[in-house]
Amino acid sequence: MNLKSIKALFLFILFLINFSFAQVSIKPGEISYIEVQYNNVLVAGETYNITLKFTDAFGNPSNNFGLASKIKAVSNGLEISKSEIYPGDIKNGETIITVKGKKAGFYSLTFFFG
Repeated sequence: MNLKSIKALFLFILFLINFSFAQVSIKPGEISYIEVQYNNVLVAGETYNITLKFTDAFGNPSNNFGLASKIKAVSNGLEISKSEIYPGDIKNGETIITVKGKKAGFYSLTFFFG
């Protein structure tokens, strides 16, 4: 081996030793959107599922409430299975609650961070 070959080999080994590799994990951001999937006509006395899908601003499924500790569900007459939703209730960005109405009429269901 000549001096140039030894020098090239040394530089190559030095490059391999100093070469770094980094791997990062990106977690979902705070919830930006709540998609509510439901039937808009219910029959009195029957129970119905409502699916809530939570995503961050980039469309990633999320259970990151940010500074809030829970999401509250409030209705003006429907029976709701969960009036409070916590991060642990959300799996893959989704949770299901059930509602039941006993009296005919128009009712609302509102979700807000609490």
